[in-house]
Amino acid sequence: MRQLIKSAKIVLILWIIIFFNLLLINSVTAQTWQITSIPTSETQRSIHFISAGVGWSAGYNGTILHTTDGAVNWSLQTSHTSERFLAIRFIDHDIGWAGTGRIIVRAVS
Repeated sequence: MRQLIKSAKIVLILWIIIFFNLLLINSVTAQTWQITSIPTSETQRSIHFISAGVGWSAGYNGTILHTTDGAVNWSLQTSHTSERFLAIRFIDHDIGWAGTGRIIVRAVS
């Protein structure tokens, strides 16, 4: 009898694990992607958001873009270089850096 109860508990635990895994899979696959337009034809190499709405993108020919509405609209920023940016990171709305591999630029408010 004890073995039967132990087996039933194991089966119940397995079913609970399967159930929660199925919920997780459904929440991951439910995500959709939407194309957004940007005000440049330059290739963008890096994107970084500090919140759901505020983010930056950096790319070729010194291009830095900024959005405050979750990538619906972008504004072109002045980087003072024509280098190809490889990465961009911000720690808040005002402090950030972008790198080209040869130079680093920082945001100036």
